[in-house]
Amino acid sequence: MKRIVIFLIMAILLFSVGFGGGIMVGRTWLNPEGATSVKIEEPGPVYFVGDFIANLSGAGNHVANFKLSLETSSARALEMVPLQVGLRVYATRLSCSSKTGCSTT
Repeated sequence: MKRIVIFLIMAILLFSVGFGGGIMVGRTWLNPEGATSVKIEEPGPVYFVGDFIANLSGAGNHVANFKLSLETSSARALEMVPLQVGLRVYATRLSCSSKTGCSTT
């Protein structure tokens, strides 16, 4: 019985080493493109939107506090973001009057 257990452990160990080695050889030496690598893009210009606090539930002290930043594709897009944000804030202020009961100022 002891020989069978040792044989099974050795078989599983050798299979694992062989399988892992085969994957490693296949990805490095047998790959026609050479070793695989991950290309990481450089981040674009970033626009800081602001700090936000969100209440996650109606009762209790469950609050999420985070800072939000927006990555843009180019410098031209970065120049356009404050204009778009300003227009939306202005439109929100116009639509929330004392008649509708909005508390946004």
